Formats: sequence, structure tokens, C-alpha cells
Amino acid sequence: MKSIYMELLPNLFYILTTLLVFQFFLVKKQMLNYDEKPFKILIFLFAFISIFLCITFPVKITDNYFYDLREIPFIIGGLYGGPVVAISLLFLTIGYRLLFGGLGIGITIITLSFLGIFSAILSKRFMEMRIRNKLFTACSLVVLYSVILLISCQYIYELPNTWTFVFIPILLAELIAMGVIVYLVEAICNTNYLRNRIAYSEKLEIVSHLAASISHEVRNPLTTTNGFLQLLKEQETDLKKTQYINLALDELSRAEGIVRDYLTYAKPAPEKLELLDLEEQIDKTVAIIQPLANMNSVEIELALFQAAVKGEEAQLQQCLLNIAKNAIESMPSGGKLSIKMKRHNTHALLTISDKGCGMTKEQIARLGEPYFTTKDQKGTGLGMMVVFRVVEAMKGKIKVDSEVGKGTIFTIEFPLV
Repeated sequence: MKSIYMELLPNLFYILTTLLVFQFFLVKKQMLNYDEKPFKILIFLFAFISIFLCITFPVKITDNYFYDLREIPFIIGGLYGGPVVAISLLFLTIGYRLLFGGLGIGITIITLSFLGIFSAILSKRFMEMRIRNKLFTACSLVVLYSVILLISCQYIYELPNTWTFVFIPILLAELIAMGVIVYLVEAICNTNYLRNRIAYSEKLEIVSHLAASISHEVRNPLTTTNGFLQLLKEQETDLKKTQYINLALDELSRAEGIVRDYLTYAKPAPEKLELLDLEEQIDKTVAIIQPLANMNSVEIELALFQAAVKGEEAQLQQCLLNIAKNAIESMPSGGKLSIKMKRHNTHALLTISDKGCGMTKEQIARLGEPYFTTKDQKGTGLGMMVVFRVVEAMKGKIKVDSEVGKGTIFTIEFPLV
């Protein structure tokens, strides 16, 4: 038994070494969302390279039988990478195993097919599990693999029942190895996520202090300039000059809006908490954006009920306006903007959905960052930054689901009073 454990150590070493390389590239990519394409590519490369090394350098059990830990990176790749990664690993692993020939090709196809199917089916639910359940799921697949392998070997090669006692220490080693690998993958992902969140928070803290220090000083000259331009406009009779003045006033209004967004973000919490009727606030928002919706041929669909929440009216209005305005602007050729509410235990769930251009998963992951925008040169990214800040200040939660070409759904959860 001791000899088997010692001989399996090189296979475990290959997997751990590849995992360290995976960690290096994961840190370099600085990903917050592990449903992103780069993460799946990295997990696929980690799994395939580990499988390649394990198959290339197997453990010799008898003169005619070799064994390796290929199933561990295979399971990890399928569970963390999803169906596409699982199926890709299945075909590539079988293809590479065919190069070696031998009697074990049929068993490889049988066992890995079962693992690939189960990994693909469980992958979505697996990513939502806690680490304890993840460990249980991954180890259960190892047991399933070993049972199928043992049954297949006894049925195809008519091995004696004494082989069961050979598989038991191997299974124990695999379970320990799988537990270690899953724990390390979770630790790497969580550490990377926390590191990126800290960097993100530091960046927003800088923006907050900058906003608080300069917004007031910037707003004063803007107000003065706006006043004088209004006076000039009243006295100007030249149509061309009036157009220029209107253009300047529009740009000043845009600049003032940016400063207002900065000021909203700079406030750590609402200045005056008050009891607000969410239905009433949404009705006000709809009244404000209705002309813009009409201009873009956008129909607004409402399904609301009275719900009391705590917050600051001006901030909540700004939050709702920013989301609704973005939704309408994403449908320049017309469409439907749906604003619905439903009660969920002690919370009100507000859903704002559109049928616009949508966003990629990478764009969703960066929503709320300063200066990140999906509007090219037309946006500053501050509007969504304010949305996230206001929802957070009201002790709410926000979730964004989107698909390119199909639209976006904002789900905001506010605690009810």
C-alpha cells in the first residue's frame, strides 16, 4: 500500500505544479467573475496539461496494467469549466490515450464518458455550492469513476475479486488528492477575488475623496457660466449665435450631471433617511423618462404595488433614472421597457428589463467601475457607479443578467420597512 501511495505522488505533483501555473495566470487576468471565457480557458488548459502528464507518466500496477490520476483534473475541469470544457476534455483525453494503444482504451472511453456527462450536468449547480458540498460532489465522482473502472475491468478482463483490495488503497489516495485539489482551487479563486475586490475598493475610495474635494469648487463656476449664457441667449437675435449658446448650455448641463454623479457617489450614506413608497418613486421616474421613451418608440410596461423602503428620495430617483435611461438608450429602434415588482419574504424585488443590445459577461463584471461604459465615447460610467452606490447605501442588492442581442435585466432587492 505504501508503495502505491509513493508511486502516485509524481502524478499528484504534476497536477499541483500545473495548478500553480493556473494561479499565476488567474492573478494576471484579474477576473472577478468566474463564468468568464478566460477563466474557462485557463481551467481547460490546467486540466488538459495535467491529464497529459498523468497519462504520459502512469504508475505500473502489474506487467499489463498501468494507472494514473487523470480523472482528478478531468473532474475539476468539467465541474469548474462547464459542459463545453467537459466535452472538449473527453475527446482530447480519449484521443491522446489512443496514441498509446493497449487493452485499456475501451475502459477509458467508458469511464471518461460517464465522468464527462455527470460533470457537464452538475457544473452549473456545482459553482453555486459551498465548499463543503463541492468537496462532497467532486469526491462522489471519484468514487463513481472507481466503481465503474473496477466493474469494467472485472467484466472485460475477468480480473479476480482480489483486485478489489488493490483498488481500495488507490481510491483512498484519489479521495485525499481530490479533496486537496478542490480546496486549493477554491482558495486560489477566493484569494484572487478578494485581491481584485480590494483593488477595486481602493480605486473607488480614491474617486470618492477626489469627488468630495473638487465637486463643490467645479460646480460654482459652472453655475456662474450657465447664468451668463442664459442672459446672452435672452438678448441674442442672431439664430446662428443662439444655436451656439444652446450647444454650450447643453454641454454645461452634461458637465453638471457628471459633477452631480460624483457628489452622489462621494456621500458614504444618505444624508436624510426617510420612508419612501417605491411604487410612487417609480411612477415619478416613468413620468420623467416618458418623453425619451416616446422619442425612441419604447413602450413602458408596469406591474407595481405599494412598498415602503428607507432611503433618500433624490438618490433613489437618480438611481432609477440612470437604469431606465440606459435601458431606453439601448433600444434606439424601439422596444419594450418592463418595470415590475414582486414581494419576496421581507424584501421587494424590482426588475427592470429591456430588449436592447445587451452586454457580454465581461462587461457585466465591470459594471459600476469608474469610467467603464458600454456607450463608447458617449458615456462616463459614473451613472452606473452611482446606481451601485445608492443600492448599497439602502442596504439592497443588485444583480445584472444580460445577453448580447437579447437585452438586459436589472434585479434590485430592497429591504421592506
